[in-house]
Amino acid sequence: MELPTTTSRRSRSNWGFYAFFALVTYFIWSDLGFFGEMSAEQNHITSHLRNGSALDKKTIKLRMQDHFAHHIYLPFCEWLERNFHLSQIPGVTPNAITALHFSLAIIAGKLIASSTFSHRRAGAVIYFIRNMLDTLDGVIYRATSKSADYLSGWGTYGYMVDALADTIGGLFIMFGTLYRLNKHLPIKNPEMLPKLKNKYRNYDSESGERLLSADESCSENEEGYGVKRYSRQSVNLTILFFTITVVIRSGLWDHFNHGYHELLAAKRPDISPEKQAEVLGYGSTWFSLWLWKVMSADAFMHYTLISLFFGKIWAWLRLNLYASIPNIIIVAMICQIHLMQMRYLLGVSH
Repeated sequence: MELPTTTSRRSRSNWGFYAFFALVTYFIWSDLGFFGEMSAEQNHITSHLRNGSALDKKTIKLRMQDHFAHHIYLPFCEWLERNFHLSQIPGVTPNAITALHFSLAIIAGKLIASSTFSHRRAGAVIYFIRNMLDTLDGVIYRATSKSADYLSGWGTYGYMVDALADTIGGLFIMFGTLYRLNKHLPIKNPEMLPKLKNKYRNYDSESGERLLSADESCSENEEGYGVKRYSRQSVNLTILFFTITVVIRSGLWDHFNHGYHELLAAKRPDISPEKQAEVLGYGSTWFSLWLWKVMSADAFMHYTLISLFFGKIWAWLRLNLYASIPNIIIVAMICQIHLMQMRYLLGVSH
């Protein structure tokens, strides 16, 4: 009777591993292709700078964009626009798409708060779709404004609306997670659960909610089962800490995106285009920009969705609790020192 359950669980684990391996392989392959395109672009980038276009299509923002948006959402959304001309359909505007993906964020947050694992997994998938729509509104904006530049519209109305929708949309994910983990407190010693599998075959290995009810009357140390749970205070502080670190990542990404753009991509009288092109082609510049592809707030929200999809959200939040601050400090210091060095090489005081 146990063999089918064990085999099924092992099969799901293998499927998850192969899917993850394929995704990482695709991202590495796509990055290598992108780096090759950037190398080729260096041969003629100076002429573009002289004509007033800072970069070709390999803008600073694109070089810092997370892998999902850059290598999955953006090509798909551009394909939709090329083949179906979405921007020419009445009512299809960037703000309308923003309203749609904001609505999907609410639905996803509601599903992620569910006690049913399949509902939480569906919520993660819906939020992936929401992220794709977030990329689509930029594609529609560039199509309607006849602009090919993949840039952040700092200070514009559309930029503020999109930033607000992204921030609140992300909060729905965290509120949904907060609600569920408070209702079913995560287990401190999950190694105890396999010992009870003969009696309780179906349970959530992360919270044990099928095994034990974690309602208001549930104690944090259920000695009768040998299972210990984290306190609600610990759960709440862990989720709050993760939310704060994501906001910090978002602010730092925007800070460095703006800083590198103004230094290396914008047409300016105090820096020659040839020097900008030279510094842009440095390996250290490529590396500093690439770091934000994997360390940005958007990237971490995608990691969060993956952990939700595979039922490992609490393990991911706990890892972030210990590793996120050192990670943020190291990446920010590398990029800030590099930015200061580039300003010195280019003769720019600020």
